[in-house]
Amino acid sequence: MIAMMQNTDRYMIDEMEGYSPNIGRLLSMMEYTRMTTVEAAANLSKEELDYRIDDQGNSIGCLLYHMSCVEEVYQIITFDGRGPNEKEMDRLHLGLTLVKMRINR
Repeated sequence: MIAMMQNTDRYMIDEMEGYSPNIGRLLSMMEYTRMTTVEAAANLSKEELDYRIDDQGNSIGCLLYHMSCVEEVYQIITFDGRGPNEKEMDRLHLGLTLVKMRINR
């Protein structure tokens, strides 16, 4: 696991020890994106997570769920050397397809 960036280094996209220069910079960018997304979403209320800009779009919570599902598939492919199995796809399908979820209020 990549350690979280220190505050003084948070805007530095740079090489990372143990990786080729290009892979290190890519990992640095991905870690920055993850860190700022977690920071931005950490204290959102249920109402804020359910917010949609219009009736055609997905909510903030749905988009975060989509990102989580895509990351899980990437990890399965990368670390397990396979595609998701049927059980995993059943669980991840909704988040991967970004089907607009209706919220009952």
